[in-house]
Amino acid sequence: MNFDYNALPDGLIAIFTTTTSSDIYINEYPRYQEMKMQLDQVGVSVVFAVDDSYSDFNVLLKPMVKQNNLGENIIFTSKFDGKLVYLTHKESPETEGNWTDAIKQFAINFADIQPDEKDMWKWGQVVQEDGDYLCVDCGYIGEFKKGEVFPICEVCLSGDPAGPSGPEAGYWEKV
Repeated sequence: MNFDYNALPDGLIAIFTTTTSSDIYINEYPRYQEMKMQLDQVGVSVVFAVDDSYSDFNVLLKPMVKQNNLGENIIFTSKFDGKLVYLTHKESPETEGNWTDAIKQFAINFADIQPDEKDMWKWGQVVQEDGDYLCVDCGYIGEFKKGEVFPICEVCLSGDPAGPSGPEAGYWEKV
C-alpha cells in the first residue's frame, strides 16, 4: 500500500517513522486516536509511517533528516502548495514520554511568534532573528537562523517531554 502525502492538508505534519511492533507505536497510536480532534484543532496532521508505507517514507524523508537508515523518528514538516519542508526531528524518541501531547504542544508553539514572559523561546517556535541562543537549563549555546525552528536542546534534552523543561516551557534565550 503506497501512501500519498499529497492527500494530507497543507500545514504542519508530524510523521512517526516506526513499525507496528515498536514500543513507540504501541504507546503513541492509541494516544493519537484519543487526541485526534485536539490535534486537528491546533492544525497538525499526524502520520504513522509503518510497515508497507515505511519504504515510501524512507525514500521521501531520509534526505531531509540526513540519516542513512531511517529508524524511529518523529519528523516535523510543513506542507504548502504540495511541497514538504523539513522543520526538525526527534531521533529515537524515548518511550516514557507522551509524544502525542508533545506534538500538540509543538503545533501550539509553532503558531506562536512571541517569546514567553521571560523572553525565552520554546521547542517548535520559529526563530525570528539570526543569532546565538543559550539553553538556560544547561548552558549550551546554539546558533540558529531566522526561519528555522527552535530544536530540543541536544545536550540536556530541554523541550523533550522527559527533559528539564518540557515542550510547553521556554528555555532558549538570545545572547
